[in-house]
Amino acid sequence: MTSKSSGDFFKELEKYQNNKPNISVNIEDYATMHFTSGTSGLPKGVIHKHRGITYKATCFYAYHHANLLLDSNFKTFNDFLNYVYSNETVLIFIPLFWIMGHDLGLAYSTFSGAKVILLTRWDIEAVLKAIKKYKVTTIYGPFDIYYELVNYKNIGNYNLRSLRTCTGTSFNKTITRELRVKFRELTGCTLREHAYGLTESHSTCTITGGFHKDDMDILRAEKVGGVFCGIPMPSTQIRIVDETGKDSKFGEIVIKSPDLTDGYFNNPTETEKSFKIG
Repeated sequence: MTSKSSGDFFKELEKYQNNKPNISVNIEDYATMHFTSGTSGLPKGVIHKHRGITYKATCFYAYHHANLLLDSNFKTFNDFLNYVYSNETVLIFIPLFWIMGHDLGLAYSTFSGAKVILLTRWDIEAVLKAIKKYKVTTIYGPFDIYYELVNYKNIGNYNLRSLRTCTGTSFNKTITRELRVKFRELTGCTLREHAYGLTESHSTCTITGGFHKDDMDILRAEKVGGVFCGIPMPSTQIRIVDETGKDSKFGEIVIKSPDLTDGYFNNPTETEKSFKIG
């Protein structure tokens, strides 16, 4: 087996500056392929179009920081957006090949013009140093990282007051009122659940910003069980249906949205099982 030596990516790009390929890209063309987690079997290739990626980037742009509206005084929504995106810095330590890493670290940041700080993996010291050095405003990760942050022995050596939009997903650990209080005391930022979604629908199908008021989101989750996931994004429809396809309080979640994949790559059998036209 032979191996190729690595090179400087940007030097490679320079070779093609005066010889740009003539490629036509349409918004209905396929752009990416991510893989599902495999919770329902083997991982499947999920193909997304430029249209869906653009739609989800606009959703991020308009609603990801909605929690700040309750704590600020802006005359117009445009004033609010101008404030947010004049100094937006996103720290990414989750993989870019994961759907959330792609959406937040690539699609959203390209659309909004936000600065992105990339780390190869989660490392609490590296994260704290990056937040301090680059005045990071936005982070996302499983809630495990936030428990580690608030309990870190050297946390007092770092100023984390630049943070303003911090979200997480309830995997192994979930958000609690106690965690929210500790994190707010530490950073001044209100921690909240990110959203509901899956790889097939570009992950962020709901809006949770604003529901943190008086801990309404957490209190509701404590009352009825599960995790509070907010309300659907504009143009996204979410239903819960029973085995016959009728609306139900309990059953299977079905989603229709502009960024829903057409199906699984080279897998018509699983596509037919999971997707319906109309």
